[in-house]
Amino acid sequence: MKKRFLAALCIFSMFMTACGGMNEAEKAELEEKIEKIQEDAEEEIEKLNEEIEALQEETSALQDEIVSLQEAYEEMQTKSAEESVSDDYIDAEYHRGSIGVDEWENEWIGLRYVCPDGVELASEEEINTAMGLGEMILSEDFTEEEMEQVFETSVYEMIASKSGSDDNLIIAVEKLPMEMTEETYAQIAVANLTALESLDCDIEISDDYVMIGDVEFLEITSITKYDVLTFAQNIYVNIKEDRATVITITHEDDEATKDLLLSGFQAH
Repeated sequence: MKKRFLAALCIFSMFMTACGGMNEAEKAELEEKIEKIQEDAEEEIEKLNEEIEALQEETSALQDEIVSLQEAYEEMQTKSAEESVSDDYIDAEYHRGSIGVDEWENEWIGLRYVCPDGVELASEEEINTAMGLGEMILSEDFTEEEMEQVFETSVYEMIASKSGSDDNLIIAVEKLPMEMTEETYAQIAVANLTALESLDCDIEISDDYVMIGDVEFLEITSITKYDVLTFAQNIYVNIKEDRATVITITHEDDEATKDLLLSGFQAH
């Protein structure tokens, strides 16, 4: 224990000697070194302060940019909401027409239909049945998802039939996926119909428009074979805003029947 104490005392004394046993020259040299260390430290601190200031400026610029981006995003959302309101307004312009015992009318389309003698209007239940038959035919060539899209974007307005026969007139309104003319719509419809394996269609698009009531329609004519049936169709297309009004007359290639079914139309 005594030897350990003496050794510790010796080491302590050596430290004391190293610090307190310096001459003036050594002290001056040490002070100079300390001063140099302090100067170097101050320079480093100044550099660090400059870097910190630069980082603060960059942070401030980033914050300004974030604010600008947030404002741009909010403006975009507002614009998108306004466009949605506008789209809703366009949709709100169209309303399905009203059906009576022997009369149908739709102010948006601009047409009224009064059944001529020998023509009857289908009830809502009969219209739904007809849509089901159309879905059955389409199911032979389209997927379930494709059929859903067709029926979600189309509204059956009215069905009129010649008494005692299957000859009929159907009015439907379809919401279009893009802006197009009657000619473009007709070309797409012809391409879709000729692609159906369940139907054999001989189709012709007219170069002329016909007036139904006070509304101008492009006419498409076809002779179609389905299973053991062969029938003629006159299809009339009018596009207004983002919707196509399609009138389809199906008959046994009989002009008199076509004219009878068309004769019920009046301007609204």
